[in-house]
Amino acid sequence: VKKGCTSLKDLRFTKLLEIEDLQDFEKIKASYRHKIAQYHPDRVGAMGPEIREVAEKKAKEINEAYEHFRKKFKSLK
Repeated sequence: VKKGCTSLKDLRFTKLLEIEDLQDFEKIKASYRHKIAQYHPDRVGAMGPEIREVAEKKAKEINEAYEHFRKKFKSLK
């Protein structure tokens, strides 16, 4: 179990964002920015509609993961 994971949702989102430690929000933010740039639908648009659709789904999941951790850290302050 990864450090700081308190729920299955935390674990799923840490795998999605490829982060090891949930104690550092700056690392979470950096991973989010890297992942969203990688899967942004505008970046893969030239690869065809199927790839764009997959990228849109992945980008939504990445945004959901980031929002989950952002809210979690906000509530800890």
